[in-house]
Amino acid sequence: MSGPIQNQFEKVLALLKKSKARFALAGGYAASLYRETDRFTKDIDFILWTENNVIEDAKIILNRLGLEAHEVREAQLRGGPHHKMKTKSTPVWMVAGRSKSKQDVPVDFLFHLFPWMLEALTRAQENQIDIGFGWRIPVLTCEDVLLSKFMALGDKSERIDDLSDIQQIFKYSDVDLNYLVGRMKKLHIFCPKSAEAFVPPVIRKISKEIRSGMGKIKRTF
Repeated sequence: MSGPIQNQFEKVLALLKKSKARFALAGGYAASLYRETDRFTKDIDFILWTENNVIEDAKIILNRLGLEAHEVREAQLRGGPHHKMKTKSTPVWMVAGRSKSKQDVPVDFLFHLFPWMLEALTRAQENQIDIGFGWRIPVLTCEDVLLSKFMALGDKSERIDDLSDIQQIFKYSDVDLNYLVGRMKKLHIFCPKSAEAFVPPVIRKISKEIRSGMGKIKRTF
């Protein structure tokens, strides 16, 4: 890691430590730690939790980085016509920091409203890794990265980076399948069909059961 990415990492980590927020590295940079090779990602993602108004706290940090803060709501992330009609009435799930000049590295803060988030954030505090700055920071575990990838991908196949991450993590990391299956059951998160070729049989099996159960629930309304 070097250049603008390293500079942005150093600045945002310094602000996070000063704010005394609970945070964890997520997204592509977290996934890269569990792959054989790093992959390029254009932004830096963190889970963020604070005692006060986490949305406003995130905006303050992004503004101090010289970035414009943009609220991203549940409907925008889930997509589809049903969710798009309810964009303004759905909660803010993340705040994205972007630069007008596009020269600064983007930074995104994800909030606890993501179903897999709070336990993942707690586990990350015990999974501290030195990513190259001489000190360790909380990072999502490989199992929680997988949950985030499953949820982001759904049954879509166009998110090539997410598919690659799923394949690489199962191939090169020691995944706790008991934990992963348990969380999938509790949160009703399934492995996308487009990634089933890369996952162990137990993950395919539980994903099929979850889809079937969700179908039965829908048919009762």
